[in-house]
Order: sequence, then C-alpha cells, then structure tokens
Amino acid sequence: GMLIVGSVLCEQQTLKAGDMLLRLEGNVCISFAELEAVLDTRIGGSVHMLICRAGVEVEAQVSVADLHALIPRSFVELGLDILHSIGYHAAKRAHLPLDSGMYLARAGFVFDSAGCGQASLVCTVRKSKTPTPEALCEALACIQDRQYFPIS
Repeated sequence: GMLIVGSVLCEQQTLKAGDMLLRLEGNVCISFAELEAVLDTRIGGSVHMLICRAGVEVEAQVSVADLHALIPRSFVELGLDILHSIGYHAAKRAHLPLDSGMYLARAGFVFDSAGCGQASLVCTVRKSKTPTPEALCEALACIQDRQYFPIS
C-alpha cells in the first residue's frame, strides 16, 4: 500500500487530498511510521516529496508544522461560556483556516442568550475580528457591563 493524502488544513497549499506519496527525501516511503519519523525530525523545516497527483509525478517541498503548537492551550471564560482558538482538529474537520475565530466549547449565559450553541465559531465581536483569545479579550474589554453587543 501507498500513503495517500486524505485531507489537509486550509493553510497547506502544497499537498492536495488524493496525492499519493512516492518518495520522501529521495527514499520510497510506504508506511506511516516511516513518514512520521522523518516529519518529527523536520518540525519547523520542510521535507522533499515526490508525489503522484492525477497520474503525474510532482516534486514538492512541504513545510512541516508542529501540530502540538496548533492545539489550543488557553481559553476565555465569560458568564460560564468557554471559548478557545479553533485548533487544528476542528479546523481540518470544518475546512476552516486556523485563524477563523474562537470555538465556543461551552455555551453559558452570554453566548447562549445570543442564540449561539456549543461548537459555534465566534468570528467577530463589535466588528472586531477574534482569531485569538487575546483578540477576543480586547474586543470584550470595550463593552460595558450589561451592554448588548453584536457577534458573528
């Protein structure tokens, strides 16, 4: 069996779903363990791949991200609402960029009363984009107590 790309993050512009890995760093690579071992040594760098895309061999230089760095490690709590960055699992599943907004992990008083359910994506607060917990906190800091505010 060959390794075939099942899906990619929006930010990944080199590989496409359906690409078949022929060579990795010049060597035939047919197991995920081999692929993982090489990728683990190149985090923050790149690897050279020979892939087959729609029957055509294509050479590609693919950057290697640290997936652990793409997992949310901080959250914002507001009126029993819990939000965090979207994270790569949810971004990949919904095919959204990693900076799309804040993921509503738990709907509490504020966002539930606005009609947002769990797993909603909060992209803006008062027309300010909210791609990170810091950006969300900055947008919320301008809102007075008990004041309504638009979200999307």
